Amino acid sequence: MAADAYVKPTHPDITDQFGWAVSIDGDYVAVGAPNESSATSDPSNNSAGNAGAAYVFARAGTVWAQDGYLKAAQPRMNDGMGTTVAVDQNHVVVGNLGEDSISTGIDSTPSFRGSDVGAVNVFRRTTTWGERHYIKAGNAQTTDYFGASVAVDSDTLVVGAFGEDSSTTGVATTPATDDGATRAGAVYVYR
Repeated sequence: MAADAYVKPTHPDITDQFGWAVSIDGDYVAVGAPNESSATSDPSNNSAGNAGAAYVFARAGTVWAQDGYLKAAQPRMNDGMGTTVAVDQNHVVVGNLGEDSISTGIDSTPSFRGSDVGAVNVFRRTTTWGERHYIKAGNAQTTDYFGASVAVDSDTLVVGAFGEDSSTTGVATTPATDDGATRAGAVYVYR
């Protein structure tokens, strides 16, 4: 069996790790490159080592082509954006598990005072791809790795944070703030 397509980004670079994560929905494929190093929307600017990126490819008939180059609004060194990706129709969700902001909630202003807190960036395609939401856990803390796994289906987003430390059990609507169980992990569901 031969491959239907061989996919590479328009600006491949050494150690980008393009293909680390992949997701497909219909005619869209999202691909993570957690070691991509651009600090801007220009992929040839390699001034933020391992900031990470994601790419979107679209199929028209039998032809695949790059349709989007996705970066966080404030890419920083070692964020690892693109370690996880999920696509659903015209939305792409990208895990940014090394992101360092300790801000909380949806569309908050980043406060880069932590380490490996994690974030999720949600992109939407209208005529082009653009960032729609910046999502942080309601109890964001250092080494939570929020965004270590992501899944999206219609209007529901699920985010894993394997380093979250709460000893709380069960299902709640408010994240716990205790730190009684180091790296117990948590899953966050958004609608």
